[in-house]
Amino acid sequence: MILFEGGLLSCKSLSFKSKDPYTKEEKRLFSDKDLYLIDGHYYLKVREKGTGKENFVEIRDFLKNPERWEIVKFEREKKREEKAKESAVKETKRIERPLLSLLPQAPFYLKKKILILPFEVVGESFIYQRPFVEELFSRVFAQKALRVIPVFYKGEWQSEDLSQALQVVRLGDNYGTQALLWVRLYGPFRSAKSFFALLDFKLYETLEGKVMFEGLLQKKAQSPEEALQGLFEDLVVKTEEILGSWGWFIRVVKVQDGKGLILAGERSGLRKGDLLEVKDQLPKEGFKARVSELLGEDMAKLEPVEDKGLRPYALVIFTGQME
Repeated sequence: MILFEGGLLSCKSLSFKSKDPYTKEEKRLFSDKDLYLIDGHYYLKVREKGTGKENFVEIRDFLKNPERWEIVKFEREKKREEKAKESAVKETKRIERPLLSLLPQAPFYLKKKILILPFEVVGESFIYQRPFVEELFSRVFAQKALRVIPVFYKGEWQSEDLSQALQVVRLGDNYGTQALLWVRLYGPFRSAKSFFALLDFKLYETLEGKVMFEGLLQKKAQSPEEALQGLFEDLVVKTEEILGSWGWFIRVVKVQDGKGLILAGERSGLRKGDLLEVKDQLPKEGFKARVSELLGEDMAKLEPVEDKGLRPYALVIFTGQME
């Protein structure tokens, strides 16, 4: 599937084995719209006015009843419009360096954890329900991921709950994750000769709660499950690529008898004797703490090396040293 932003002006560079099925008048009517090329036919992403459901409709089907649909703009196009409105403000605003960039590079063996929010599935009644989709994604992540451990959020979730960065930070603290992934899945839908699916995603860091990457992935295949699996494999690869450049951090969740509990341990790659640095705030200097005990599947206890006291939610970073 190929996306044409802003219409059909780019189609002259493409060659088709079969004759173009559309008239000049049809092309003119949609010359300013975002079109999806699927099996030689042009589709619009639309929202049904009565129900609010999103779908993909071939342009001739759209013309039969245009009052039924509202055309949904491609996400990057909407963002360009928003940025244009705020350009004057952004030109004068000072660009702040993210705290994530101040962390030292993490070694390959030290894994990062990512909290996967419940999928928002558009058109799920067409083929698959959300539980099946999330189970498939879990299997793909377990098979393909090398440096990232997925943690799945328990319960229901609404996108509006991510409106404040503090909420993202709290989720990271509570689940012991360095990143958070939000996903909206469209399809799989049936086209003339195959199935296709699209996926919008946002990747947050949980140090400050900022969006570090957002994108759109799309996949076409001969079966709906193949389309989903290919889509999820691409998402895992992209996630590992992005998180691979981040430093490693975690927070103390509990302090008892002078020792701190962190939600990272053997599975994350920590070893007994590793030295970590505890900080109240970046980039201020902190103090050293040692991994004194590995607990369960992925937890550990820390004890200060220096005459310092640990406190709940103190930031812990990896220094790459051992005692």
